[in-house]
Amino acid sequence: MDIHYLCYEQIALKNNAYLLYINNFKIIQNTMKQIIPVIGMACAGCAINIERKLNSLEGVTSVSVSLPSRTVLVDFDSERISLVDMKREINNIGYDLIVERNESIQEIEKQEYTSLKRKTILAWLTSALLMVITMGWISIGPVNSTNQISILIAAVTMIYCGGRFYVGAYKQLCNRTANMDTLVALSTGIAFLFSVFNTFLGNTIWTPRGIEWHTYFDTVVMIIAFVLTGRIIEEKARDRMASSIRQLMQLAPKTAHVINGETIVEVPIAAVKVGDLLEVRPGEKVPADGEVISAESFMTADAAYVDESMITGEPTPVEKKANSQVLAGTIPSQGTFRMRAIKIDQDTALASIVRMVQQAQSSKAPVQRIVDKAALVFVPTVAVIALITFLVWWLIGGTSSLPQAIVSAVAVLVIACPCAMGLATPTALMVGIGKAAQKQILIKDAAALERLHKINVLVTDKTGTLTIPNQNIDFTKVQNIPLDEREQLKPVPEKQ
Repeated sequence: MDIHYLCYEQIALKNNAYLLYINNFKIIQNTMKQIIPVIGMACAGCAINIERKLNSLEGVTSVSVSLPSRTVLVDFDSERISLVDMKREINNIGYDLIVERNESIQEIEKQEYTSLKRKTILAWLTSALLMVITMGWISIGPVNSTNQISILIAAVTMIYCGGRFYVGAYKQLCNRTANMDTLVALSTGIAFLFSVFNTFLGNTIWTPRGIEWHTYFDTVVMIIAFVLTGRIIEEKARDRMASSIRQLMQLAPKTAHVINGETIVEVPIAAVKVGDLLEVRPGEKVPADGEVISAESFMTADAAYVDESMITGEPTPVEKKANSQVLAGTIPSQGTFRMRAIKIDQDTALASIVRMVQQAQSSKAPVQRIVDKAALVFVPTVAVIALITFLVWWLIGGTSSLPQAIVSAVAVLVIACPCAMGLATPTALMVGIGKAAQKQILIKDAAALERLHKINVLVTDKTGTLTIPNQNIDFTKVQNIPLDEREQLKPVPEKQ
């Protein structure tokens, strides 16, 4: 009997695992969806390379790489491939996946940013130094001595400040791919080697032919400084874009009051376990999803009132009595209650909302697939254009135009380095989804956001979404108050 493996996502069973035979088909379901931070990704070409590599692995169902958030959303079969296997494969092409739970992505990114800033500052200092030297504003000896000192300064800067470009380009070459590192390495490498050639052989090769020659060590270092500065600007922009996720995560409490016999102990939220009895006081955040055991307030003897607006959007505090359900991150506005923790940490509704926003930001809209296809051939196309530029200058101008041919080819490579094309679309989507999350609007994925412009009718049954609550009423008796007294419709601007 032939066995066929399928990923069947329409059936949901406990623990996400089942085995089912239908005719000759063996249907398995142990797929996992996980967002994994990526280190070393800097351009659309990087995102495409990572996506292609992961998609080529057995056991991976689907992959979506988000360049602005530096994350990858992976659907995979946990029995056929592990996160460690994916990490190893991605390491081989010059990137890294943060899959270990004990690794703090925030700490790693902070260290990366500090290192990037240090290298950028050094690159600009050496750029200024080389410019002063090559322009002759400071005389340090004969031309040959000046050029040889410039070689040392440029080489140190290339190795320390720009080393990541050359290592990345080499790994891309080994895997027969290319990215922005390839363009930076090609442009600076060609300019540096040409300058070294001119330093030692310029008088021998070019001068007898009447060709004026120059060195470009300051240009090499300045290209690295500009590219590193661009990376810093991107990191700052990404940090601002991630603020929506951080604001959602800040809704989660840091501590909880655990009832231990006759005593109540304040513990870190990580110490709370399923089944623990917790006490929640007015103004505190509910530490877990759970069930109310007892409640009291000065307004109602057997109930407390909880503000759930940050989760549900409802503006009026909700009455909570024994056996009522409460959600992590909500806040009692009146009264104290005791509860039993049922869902904690990553299993809470709040954590699910955070994951939904992260997954939406990591998803791709249909229009982005067009950008991805262009990015896939972008670097090779630029390299070909640079080669054509070199050949045209050389063939038309002859040997005397060879230095200008090399400089023109390098200019083509440098101009293409920013790769704004690959950043524009995913950045716009990430900002839009994040801003919506701050307004309590959860967008399932980027495709839904792209189709939003086709909506001509909006149906809603949520109070508080289109209405303004009356703050002067007794919310404990809200059910007995007419709707038009409880809230009023928000003013709608007239369509121009």
